[in-house]
Amino acid sequence: GEDRQVARPSWTHQGEVYGSTFEIKVVLPVDTSAPGPEELRGAVDAALARVDVAMSTYRPDSEISRINAGPAG
Repeated sequence: GEDRQVARPSWTHQGEVYGSTFEIKVVLPVDTSAPGPEELRGAVDAALARVDVAMSTYRPDSEISRINAGPAG
């Protein structure tokens, strides 16, 4: 038989974070009940925001900035 590739749904999410840019391309299986692009974009943005709140040295309110501002020792 013929070996045909079926076009799979995909989408791309781009943004800026941590002074840089990112691009994520998601290619879904043909038969899926996976979350839609808006739900996945929201999940990606939320995960990056959590890292930013914890680790950004540019945010005075980040966890790492508060630790660094504390007393030595």
